[in-house]
Amino acid sequence: MNLVCLPEEVERLASLREQETLDYFKSIKKKYKSAVIDKAVHLLYAEIAPKIDCTACANCCKKQSPVFTEEEIRPILNHSGISEHENLNELLEHDEINHHYILRKNPCFLLNKNLCSVYTLRPSSCSEYPHLNRPFFIYRNKSNMSNYKICPIVYNVVEALKNSLS
Repeated sequence: MNLVCLPEEVERLASLREQETLDYFKSIKKKYKSAVIDKAVHLLYAEIAPKIDCTACANCCKKQSPVFTEEEIRPILNHSGISEHENLNELLEHDEINHHYILRKNPCFLLNKNLCSVYTLRPSSCSEYPHLNRPFFIYRNKSNMSNYKICPIVYNVVEALKNSLS
């Protein structure tokens, strides 16, 4: 399998194949149970992810916002030396209903030369990215498509899935 690893190429190819991929998701949702799809995705993820260097891309940190929980934000701010009251409102937007924070702008303020400056403290939404090991893959089409367009791992897993479950 030839993997597509360059973020620009992933974006280009994913844009060309967007409708085909959406149609594919609809077709397998009708043909297979969610658990069968999840098993295939999990196996492909385990095979493909180790072959792709996330630090060569960091597109997730450049183009998406993690969710920072209330519990996660304080240690991150302490470690990064950012004063909670000084710059927090410039960097993060607080969602008072869901009690979390999201970035006000991209790339992530914690990204430094394609590396997370608080890697060991990063939010769970970052450590779990690209969320391919979670259940119910087929019910997350919106986030899957967003990730498909920016993440080489997701792009390659989805393209391999098309060959695996057809």
